[in-house]
Formats: sequence, C-alpha cells, structure tokens
Amino acid sequence: MERSNFQERRRHRRARIHMEAVLQGETPEQDVRLTVLNFSAGGFFCEASRQIRPMTRLGITFQFPPYAEHPPRRIDGGAVVVRCERSAKGEGPYRVGACFTELNGDAREHIQGYVDWHRLIHEGEDEPGPEQAVA
Repeated sequence: MERSNFQERRRHRRARIHMEAVLQGETPEQDVRLTVLNFSAGGFFCEASRQIRPMTRLGITFQFPPYAEHPPRRIDGGAVVVRCERSAKGEGPYRVGACFTELNGDAREHIQGYVDWHRLIHEGEDEPGPEQAVA
C-alpha cells in the first residue's frame, strides 16, 4: 500500500515523539523494551525488543511533561497491538503499531493538544484549522 494513502486513512494527527518505555512482564526477563517513534490520540508506533502478538492488550501509563499552559500529567489507559513485524530482512527490532482502546475523552484531548503543540514547536508544522481537522 502506498504510504500517502495509508496516512490519509488516519483519524488523528501524529507527531514524531520519541520516548523510551518498558512493558513489564511477570519477571524482568519477560520485560519488553520499547522506543516510541510516533504518537497520536489514536495510538502509537514503536520499536520493541521482542515480538508482541497482534491483539495483545496493553495497560499503559504515559507521563506527559508540561506544555503551553498545561501542567505535567499522567494518563492511564489501554491499547491493543494491531501489527507487529520485522524489517524485510528480518533484522533489527520489531515494529509495533497499537491503538488506544481505553482512553477517556479528556485524556484523548490532552494527548491531541500535546501532539499539536509538539508538531508546532519541534516539527515546524502549523496546527490544523477547523477545516483541516479530521474526526
């Protein structure tokens, strides 16, 4: 599928927000290290140290730094893995896409505000006007 067509299907604007995270397993050997590569109010895309099967449910917590007039904020929710694949050569980390399944409206609005702010400040992209906003 052509990348531009894929991006047009997205419901939420994404930002290239890089952060490290750990999915904690029952033992430290079962932990999965993640590097989040982009983030939106709909989900996130990351690299993982090991495979995570599609349809795996994740409990998540993100700690957002202060931005604009907003104080720091912790957001808890749930997500489900929608894809997990390796590069065509079968090397490197796993590439994982997950969508939020449990996120209240206020949390989703905070995430979208942070994404828009991050894009404006760090990526030089203007915030969308009402005619550009996608539901």
